[in-house]
Amino acid sequence: SPASCSAVPLTFTAPVELLIMDKVQKLAESKTNVVFVFGYTGTGKTTFLLVLYKYLWEKYKFEFNTKSNREGINYLNNLLEDFDNTILPSSTSRDVIEEVDWKITLNDGTKIIFTFIDMSGEDLSDIKTFDLNKEIAAYLNNKELSLTLLCLVDYDKPARDDKYIHNLLIYIDQHLEFDLSRFGIIITKWDNNFDETTKKPIFAKAGDYLKSKKFQSDHWLRDKKIGDRKRGFEFSIGEIDKTNPTRLIKLDTSYCENIVNWLISSAKKTIKPSNNPNQDNNPASSDKTYQKILDITKNLLDLALKFFK
Repeated sequence: SPASCSAVPLTFTAPVELLIMDKVQKLAESKTNVVFVFGYTGTGKTTFLLVLYKYLWEKYKFEFNTKSNREGINYLNNLLEDFDNTILPSSTSRDVIEEVDWKITLNDGTKIIFTFIDMSGEDLSDIKTFDLNKEIAAYLNNKELSLTLLCLVDYDKPARDDKYIHNLLIYIDQHLEFDLSRFGIIITKWDNNFDETTKKPIFAKAGDYLKSKKFQSDHWLRDKKIGDRKRGFEFSIGEIDKTNPTRLIKLDTSYCENIVNWLISSAKKTIKPSNNPNQDNNPASSDKTYQKILDITKNLLDLALKFFK
């Protein structure tokens, strides 16, 4: 009988998605620690990153990763120009994801590279229990990426913010393998945690706030037996002009201490000891290796297309 040949279906990924996946894969190979910051518009994501930068600059030996992300440095410098003049930043544009690379050296000589990712709050509407924005999914689905998730909650809008966090947690649980000890919740605008009558704080800690507001995401994490791990943090940028909310009167970086200690602890889980004390965690050969893989994949696809013509 004549030989038979059954066609093998080929799956092609859209060019834009390939570019996103390529960008994320290069991040994974650079051995950076990616911190994805989520939060609705007005929650204070960009402001949080600026205050965090100020804290790291004062506390550690600090440097920008100028080789890989000049755009991120320009983005931050433009924001800092206004921030240093006490003007708070405006919202991040929709469908824009900003990346900023920082490297800090700890007291024991350990070098840690962080890539902080700031996205538009409007894109959070794309987070559902069964689906994600394609760019967000590219980060979360890459198993080689050292990833920490920070979800910001507006002190005055707990119900709204709990919904997106809960949806994100369910999606992670159903579709991904992710260490939930690297999942943090930050309550922003903590300066509103003040009773005008008693002149005392309403809640002692972020954990008390989460319990009181009956956060479904908090209950969910406790059901997964992650309730005993530190994941809730208070955050305030300091004193804001009540007559002009875009003006900062006095900066307070003290709330960053616990957050940074937790981020460092999270990052250290992925750091492998090196015999060379001068070697940081960003091998130069990674780009060449990945390019070879891309070239081989392209050649295989070309051969497959010729075969099935």
